[in-house]
Amino acid sequence: MNYLAQEYFSRDWNPNYHAEVVRNLSGAKLVYAGSANLADQIDVVNLSPSMRAIIAGISDPVLKETVCDFSLNQ
Repeated sequence: MNYLAQEYFSRDWNPNYHAEVVRNLSGAKLVYAGSANLADQIDVVNLSPSMRAIIAGISDPVLKETVCDFSLNQ
């Protein structure tokens, strides 16, 4: 529990959206490969039909992943 308190309750801890992580890591020439949780990649399981339709209309992969994360509250 002490670790969690130190990790998540510090004044400098700020969660980042997918797009922010992509931008921050692009200087190191790193790109997004996928979630560590394989089930996160199965849109039909994780997203409602209306969200799948919205995400299908997004061509930018960074925006698409950001919208997907936002819709799943990740």
